[in-house]
This record gives sequence, C-alpha cells and structure tokens, in this order.
Amino acid sequence: MHFIFQKDDTIGPADIANLREVFEALCEREHLSRHSAVADEVAKRILQLYKAGVRDRTIFMAVIQSRAKRLH
Repeated sequence: MHFIFQKDDTIGPADIANLREVFEALCEREHLSRHSAVADEVAKRILQLYKAGVRDRTIFMAVIQSRAKRLH
C-alpha cells in the first residue's frame, strides 16, 4: 500500500493519519503499550523514515518491526 503524501516538507492531516495508522499497527503487532518507551522509539523512527523520504507502508512496517523486536 502506498500513501499519498504532500511533496513539500510539511506533514499534512492525511499524512499524520497515515503515519498514525502505521504506528498503531506496529504497536498492535508487537504488543506494545502506546505509552511505553519502546513505542516512543517506534514513533521517532517512523518520523525519521518519513523525513528520509519513505512513503511505502510496507517499508515502514518491515524496518520498524525488526527494530522494535530488538528494543522489545
């Protein structure tokens, strides 16, 4: 699944909604409390990937899932 993000550096409402969906899905898949230190790291990584140009949900999920397992 590909997201449609704005072309500039802003994160618009649709972008935020899509990034939140990724965050929620990862927390659910990894059984993370959304208020845990690991979830905070997951959120930071999602934003880092977004800022680096990642727009594909599959890539977000694969990269962060493997990192979350190491942090968990």
